[in-house]
Amino acid sequence: MYFIILNLLLGLFFLFLIAIGIILQYRSYIPINVIGALIVLGTLYLDRNQNLSPGNILLLLLALVIVFITDIIFVYRDFREEITEVEARKRKKYLVEGIAPEHFKLIKDTTLIKNEITRNKKATLPDRVQAFELLKLGNEEFSKKKYREALEKYDLSTDLVQTAIGYLNQSGVLLKLGQFEDALVLAQRAQEIQSTFYEAILNQGIALEKQKQLEAALEKYRSAANINPDEFEIWFCAAQLLFKLERYKEAIEYYDKSLGLYGQQFEAWYYRGIALQKLDREVEALRSFEQAIKLNSYHAKLFFRVANILCRLNRDDEAIQAYQKSIKINADSAETWNNLGVTLNKIGRIKDAIKCYERAIKINERYFEAWLNKALALDTLGQPKKAYLSYQKFLDVAPKRLEKRIELTRKRLHEIKSKYKIKNQKSEKPAKKATKSTGESSNKNVDQQTANKNIDK
Repeated sequence: MYFIILNLLLGLFFLFLIAIGIILQYRSYIPINVIGALIVLGTLYLDRNQNLSPGNILLLLLALVIVFITDIIFVYRDFREEITEVEARKRKKYLVEGIAPEHFKLIKDTTLIKNEITRNKKATLPDRVQAFELLKLGNEEFSKKKYREALEKYDLSTDLVQTAIGYLNQSGVLLKLGQFEDALVLAQRAQEIQSTFYEAILNQGIALEKQKQLEAALEKYRSAANINPDEFEIWFCAAQLLFKLERYKEAIEYYDKSLGLYGQQFEAWYYRGIALQKLDREVEALRSFEQAIKLNSYHAKLFFRVANILCRLNRDDEAIQAYQKSIKINADSAETWNNLGVTLNKIGRIKDAIKCYERAIKINERYFEAWLNKALALDTLGQPKKAYLSYQKFLDVAPKRLEKRIELTRKRLHEIKSKYKIKNQKSEKPAKKATKSTGESSNKNVDQQTANKNIDK
């Protein structure tokens, strides 16, 4: 009796974890806990039929241990991605709470400001008091988005008492205003006062990056990371810079370091996925994009990239769903409509594919890929006369670099023209209805590889 109760409790536990996986979209929880529930059902079945030998018990116990260990790993990974209370307190140190897209730093912590000003014994007491109040006023002006007024207050404060925080905050405002050369000078002054002031070094890196001095900026980010390796934004800034330099392997390492410190970064997961795509590590890229979707499920380009990978992995039904989600967010992407058409064509839904190509053409009449894909689909359906017009339109808009495809298309046009005695016609406008007849294209050279060409990496 106790054995049955224990197994029922285990079964309920696994069902609870499956529900958590569905509700919170932690998809990795679902299959492993389904396995756990099946193990419990198998145990009860064997017990009921009196086939539960010591050997079977040992194997089932081992399987349950593996399931529990896997669950522990998943829980640890997902909880590690939540921002800690310590991290939340640390973010309050800065003027811009949370994660600002610019990543530069201004300090608002009044205790830190007061301590630095108090340490400067050369300044008179009235000057120290006034410098403190001016820094506070500057922070208030910055919070109100009155950046010029904030800069003036910071400048007056450092005239009275030279502080690293005063110069840092000036550099932050100047970065916000796009005055990158001046921002660099002020951030350097902040570091001169306090050599291990990693926020000042970070601001220097951002200023250098904005001035296209990428290698110098990277060195600054690395210096800042050496001083404070627990600041995820430094690693992220370095990763983004390496991504720009097309040093994708290094970029992935830095994204991993940043995400290891704080996992709730949409951009880090997204660009990490793109970097993995660039290295043809598509399964890993897909996992990275799935993490990004948990943080932002309203990003058309993200679903587009996911769909492209799924299509190349021949997971066509999932790819179609992902393209449709992308289109639901942004219906004006010709590329997405075209690639959805390619995927539908792969699974034999050629008429639906033609509708997608027509939508792509409606958005961009010079989208040569869609014209060619539509022509191929019509040819496959045995409608060469209609295909002829789309082939002709492809030739009108195709760039000259596509010499091979242009040559093959001309050859096919000549075949159709000769066979059906077609006179020269103007290129068609985008059709509004899918074609209905069926058949097979006689053009074996201009094949579906052309259609797949635009499923980008």
